[in-house]
Amino acid sequence: MVRRRVAPKNLYECLGYDGVVLSPGPGLPEDYPAVKRLLDFLLCAAEGRQGALMPVPILGICLGLQTIVRYFGGRLYNLSHIQHGRQVALLLKGESCAKGTNTPFGTETKLMTGTQTKNDSQAQAETQSQSGAGVHIVNNVENCSAMHLFDGLATPIKVGLYHSWGMDNQSAVPALSVLATAILPAADKEHPREVVMAICHKSLPVYGLQFHPESFMTPGGLQIVLNWLHCIESIKSR
Repeated sequence: MVRRRVAPKNLYECLGYDGVVLSPGPGLPEDYPAVKRLLDFLLCAAEGRQGALMPVPILGICLGLQTIVRYFGGRLYNLSHIQHGRQVALLLKGESCAKGTNTPFGTETKLMTGTQTKNDSQAQAETQSQSGAGVHIVNNVENCSAMHLFDGLATPIKVGLYHSWGMDNQSAVPALSVLATAILPAADKEHPREVVMAICHKSLPVYGLQFHPESFMTPGGLQIVLNWLHCIESIKSR
């Protein structure tokens, strides 16, 4: 654990870690300027890792996702309803959720429903048929390997929320891809709004989750964290 007020002289200690988690917390990213300096160091000055330019993999959770969004030039907005203690189903973005691809996790990745693994054609057909029940498949993610954060999870994927701010998806952030969203009720409860729930950087090992994988309301949270650790192992082995 690194305190949010990490001293510049201690930044090099972070290079000894295989991955960094930007934790949840109160307030907004602007309240933690030291975290921006940490990201500057991890993403732009990582040459200290055995002489190779290899950014440390980063996972942002809740405020951590918002910090990543602001770091790469995105905007946030205040939700009409505070989402503390709400459980929602994810809408996944990216075709690799439905079919096996040559990814850091191997070539046998399949969509899993319950405990039964489907083959490629079955998975794609079943996913399309369930698109109204928690999973939407579209071809808009350039860094599709990041979708494997959700491997091995039964659909619909339920997650727990504890936030009041979100990523403004109306403002373009060229460096980031949206991996998952969720439908939240608007102020009048008649016009639901699609809110960003997971993101990744298009070329760097940077991921963000608006929901809380550590919450009891996220049954698959441990699997998501394990998938991220597998991603770190893959990056280290390259």
